[in-house]
Order: sequence, then C-alpha cells, then structure tokens
Amino acid sequence: MLLTQAILTNKRVILRTDYNVPIQNGIIQSTKRIDASLETLKHIIDQKPSKVIIISHLGRPKGNDKSLTLEPIRVYLKEVLKKEIVLSDISDLDRINSNTFIMLENIRFHKEETKVIESTDLFREKLTNLGDVFINDAFGCCHRSHSSMVGINTKEKYIGYLVDKEIRYLKNILEKDGVKTLILGGSKISDKIQLIHNLIPKVDNILIGGGMAFTFLKYNNIEIGKSLFDEEGMK
Repeated sequence: MLLTQAILTNKRVILRTDYNVPIQNGIIQSTKRIDASLETLKHIIDQKPSKVIIISHLGRPKGNDKSLTLEPIRVYLKEVLKKEIVLSDISDLDRINSNTFIMLENIRFHKEETKVIESTDLFREKLTNLGDVFINDAFGCCHRSHSSMVGINTKEKYIGYLVDKEIRYLKNILEKDGVKTLILGGSKISDKIQLIHNLIPKVDNILIGGGMAFTFLKYNNIEIGKSLFDEEGMK
C-alpha cells in the first residue's frame, strides 16, 4: 500500500532505508541516498508516531565491524531533521523502549539478516515486534530476500515515497513504445540474475558493464586475468 494511505499517529513505525553510502574516516562522501529518504521521513514525523525505528545496512561486514557503524549517518540525520536520534542494537530493548527516534546499528552485523539459519525466524520475529507499521523505502535492496526486507510481518505495510517513485519510473519506461535497452552495472551478478530473467521479455538489448561483466566473460571462456569475479554468480 502507498504511504499516503497510512495513518501513523501514535504508532510504532519501522522504516527500512538504504543508507549504504560511501564513508571515509567517519565522513560521509555522498549523502544522496540519505537525502532521497527525507521526504518519507518527514511525512512520518509529521504524523506524530509514538516511535520511529530506522533500519539500514552499510557494506558487507563480517560480524560486528565498527568500521561500518551507522553512527556518521545518525549524526547527519540528527542535523538535517533537528531530531535527537539514538543508535541502538536490536537486542538493547531498554534503549529502544526509552527513546522515540532510534536508528538500529548496521543490520548486517547480524548474520540472520542475510542468511537463513536456525536463529533467523527468531531474529525476524524480534524485528516485527519492534513496531506496528513497516515502511519499505529501500529501493536499492528490493531485490534481496533479507530479513529486514521480507521478514518483518507487521499488520500494516507500506512503500515509501522513494520506492513508489522508482516503481513509477520503471513502469513508464517499460510501457513506452520503441526499442528498449537495459544497462546494468555493479559487481555481484548473483544479486541480479532474477532481475535479468524478469526483464528479458520486456527489453530488446541488455548491456552488462561494471565489475559483473567479467563473470559473463569468464563463463564464456574468455580470460579475465585478475579482474573482479563473482564465483557464486558463475554458478
């Protein structure tokens, strides 16, 4: 459902965002992805919810990697929104319960976010219990079946303004007449295989560049030297 249909007053709102931004020495190099979520965030705040919990990831940490903390993003949002925002781990319920505006620490610090293991169901249940409403505004993660994307089972679910806008862009493009060419980049082809399969009937040409092009080349027995290679995608 669209965010415009939501009534968020006095409700606990879980917002999934994509704040996977470049950070060097604790300084954000580009705030574009964060800024893209502000329309959704301001709409939520204007409706006066009882609690806002932001979930995001950063990089591909192996465990609790403090170099990939969301603290710089918390500081930036605090300045932009003029709101006191607390950074907390999902397990620190006392901290979560005693604050109104919370950003969960890098959700990928928990292996249950990206892997289906024995404890994943419990992890997803913990995420669900944090709120009454789930809003997905992480367009860049919509192709992933990760816990914070598909495992939060609140009674109310909505898409944020950013996801809605991107869907409308894609729909308009695919509905237009004429020759259509899809340009894909990135590094991990395994994340995009299903996307490619789904779009093959809808486009005339697919141009694959970026790091993932080398996986296609190697699959076709072309020497790629030491170039980036996605072994999982090769399968």
